[in-house]
Amino acid sequence: MPRASPVAVVVSPNPSTHAEIELALGQGSLAQAIWAVSDYPELTALERLREADPGCVLFLDFSDPVRARLIATELDRSYPLVSVVAIQPSGNKGDLMSLMQLGIREVISSPISKSEAAVVFLRAARKLKPSEAGDGHIYAFLPAKPGAGATTVAISTAFAVARISKQRTLLLDFDLQLGVTSFLLGLDGQHSLQDALHEAVNLDDGLWQNLVTRRDNLDILGSAPVEVPTGPSASAYMTVLNCAQARYAAICVDLPGTMEPHERETLDRAKEIFLVCTADVTGLHMAKRKVDTLKTLDLREKLVVVVNHAERRTTVRLADIEKLLQVPVRFSLPSDQKAVTKAAQLGEAISSGSPLAEQIEAIAKSIVGTSAGKTSTGSVRRFIEFFSVSPIREAKWKD
Repeated sequence: MPRASPVAVVVSPNPSTHAEIELALGQGSLAQAIWAVSDYPELTALERLREADPGCVLFLDFSDPVRARLIATELDRSYPLVSVVAIQPSGNKGDLMSLMQLGIREVISSPISKSEAAVVFLRAARKLKPSEAGDGHIYAFLPAKPGAGATTVAISTAFAVARISKQRTLLLDFDLQLGVTSFLLGLDGQHSLQDALHEAVNLDDGLWQNLVTRRDNLDILGSAPVEVPTGPSASAYMTVLNCAQARYAAICVDLPGTMEPHERETLDRAKEIFLVCTADVTGLHMAKRKVDTLKTLDLREKLVVVVNHAERRTTVRLADIEKLLQVPVRFSLPSDQKAVTKAAQLGEAISSGSPLAEQIEAIAKSIVGTSAGKTSTGSVRRFIEFFSVSPIREAKWKD
């Protein structure tokens, strides 16, 4: 089944710009629909772009560079499914390096040539991330608070999934600031997620294989920055996820729990979200906040609660934890500091034979046995309150 064409969005105060792009794209039936925005929208209004399926190419008029840059910055940071084309006034080449820092790779001059607009649209459409994503399933490991043990659980689960499934599996550390997977597994630190993010536009199979470290059926892309990194764009994170989904049956992603845009997008893509918490008062308080956040994001059905360091004599019973969180506890992991320390010293997963290893094995088996059903995306709201749909494509949009 052919993939749907992206939506074209034109943000410009100039009516002639709208007419030129509508003529260029409408006659060739290149765009699924054309949405016209007659002024620079508030940043909150950009949320409506998330409803464009499978994404959109946004023509952004830079005749007002200050307002245009604010929009471009927000799009680059939080909207991986939007590919931006800058419209520069005639004779003004602008600061191309500055535009590239905003994530913009396509520039067109006004007045707009019909053939040039069509070529730029097609080039920008090919860069949209959904077309690159594969069928691999993402399993997110989210700590309720720092120190909950989500990284340790993610590492050993990923090893167990690779061993049980006998399929290529990836362990991906999405914590640039405090990620410790490379340290715990004794990796050389020469390549990391940071390298993949910096080379996102060039990620092909050869480069990918040079960046990951292989342990049997498990590939590892750890986070091991030498210095505090500059924040990569959300689109760079999504490119890495797309490459992973195209190459692996299962991807275990260790998340920092900060709920930044790239983390929320990862949670939205995930097949299951393993929320790792502890049974102390602070841990349960933070877990409740995370559960409430996930419910707000309509991710409740993906949630799997894992209580780490659960002791038989704990003052908080599992039944009380479930009552507090209002979700069932699927897995309870006993404390075994000796096994965890030994694994870190050897740079490998927690060895089998302990109660902790048995419970992690159970998590892995639940992942390997998960069916590949699709998750509902919910109802789609109409854009008519803010975007005006070009009559050229309006009939198809209403279908």
